Amino acid sequence: MGTHGRTGLDRLLLGSITERVVRTSDVPVLTARREPGDRSSYDRILIPTDGSESATAAIDHGIAIAERFDTTVHALSVVNVNAVAGAYDAGPAIPDLLESLEEGCEQAVETVEDECENRDVDIVTDVVQGTPYRAIREYVDDEGIDLITMGTHGRTGLERYLIGSVTERTVRTSDVPVLSVR
Repeated sequence: MGTHGRTGLDRLLLGSITERVVRTSDVPVLTARREPGDRSSYDRILIPTDGSESATAAIDHGIAIAERFDTTVHALSVVNVNAVAGAYDAGPAIPDLLESLEEGCEQAVETVEDECENRDVDIVTDVVQGTPYRAIREYVDDEGIDLITMGTHGRTGLERYLIGSVTERTVRTSDVPVLSVR
């Protein structure tokens, strides 16, 4: 599906059919913001993961595409600094909180790494700190990623507006195709 990549007031007023489909579809949805050009091959596939059940659902899809194109998977996990900033009352415990979040991210990329090794697929892993959708976008640019495969929670209503969606923001802002798996 194509997406306009609308943000701000336009997105709130006009909504997005693509975002609704991504959020509610029972099958994976491939989205692209502009003409994909020659996509007869994907050289670098990014699987962002936070270790959640929805993120894990996308691993098999990303690896299957990597197997098909004999390409490299990049597994990325982002230590969400926004979560740490929200813990301002934690005071001296903030370094421990950061360490705990980083350990969770390391475990998340190790899960992708193990699956790639089991299926003889080349893998690169990285854990970074930042705002998840921004860190994903930066990684895509820095590493020349051709396709992102990521999970979505499928949140709707008030929960979606309060929590937000890294997948929806990535779909909206990515210059490369995004395969969203619910």
